[in-house]
Amino acid sequence: FRPAPSLTISDLDTLKVLADTLRHQILEVLTRETLPVKEIGARLGLTPGRLYYHVNLLEKHGLIQVVHTKMVSGIQEKHFRVSAMDFEIDRGLLSQTTSQGRESIHSVLAATLDATRDDVLRSVEARFFELDRGAEEQPRNVIISRHKGNLTEAQVVDFQARLVALVEDIEQAQNAAPEQGEGLHPYALLLAFYPSFYYSEAEGTEPG
Repeated sequence: FRPAPSLTISDLDTLKVLADTLRHQILEVLTRETLPVKEIGARLGLTPGRLYYHVNLLEKHGLIQVVHTKMVSGIQEKHFRVSAMDFEIDRGLLSQTTSQGRESIHSVLAATLDATRDDVLRSVEARFFELDRGAEEQPRNVIISRHKGNLTEAQVVDFQARLVALVEDIEQAQNAAPEQGEGLHPYALLLAFYPSFYYSEAEGTEPG
C-alpha cells in the first residue's frame, strides 16, 4: 500500500478532527510506517488506551486507513497508514469573513504550532532516554529561529519560490526513501512565511 500524494479537506468536521495536536502526531507517525495502535503509542511514549479514540476518529474521516490485519492472542490487530502523504485544506473553510472561518484558522494554527512544540520536546526526551540506555552520541543540528524584515514584491516572489522548492525537495526525498533503512534520520520542517501587519493609530482598530 502506498498513500495518495495529497488529500484535500473540504468539510468542517474533518478539519476539526485534523486540528488536534495528538492526532497531528499520530498522522506524522503513520506517514513513515504502517503500525498498530500499540506501536503508535510506543513511538509517542503513550499508552494505547490514550490513542484508540483518536485513531478511530482519523479512520472514520478517511485520514488514515487499515492496510492489513492479523490475529494477536486471539484478537484482531489493525495496522494503519495515512491515506495521503500531504493534507491540504480547502480555502473556503478558512475564510476570515466568518466567525466559523476565523475559528478554523485559529484551530489549525494552534494545532500545527502545538504539535511542533510537542514534537521537539518529545524528541529531546526520547533522545536522552536512548542515551541512558547506551545509544551512541550523534550530535545533530537544530534550527529554531524567527525573523522579520521588509521585502519588495519582487523579493517576496523570489523568496516564496525558493521556499516552495525546498519543501518540494524534502517531499521528493521522503517519497523516494524506503520506510526504514540504515542512515535514515527523521527530520521535521515547520514553515511559515506571511505578511505581518499591525493596527494603525486610528481609533476603532481594536479587533471585535
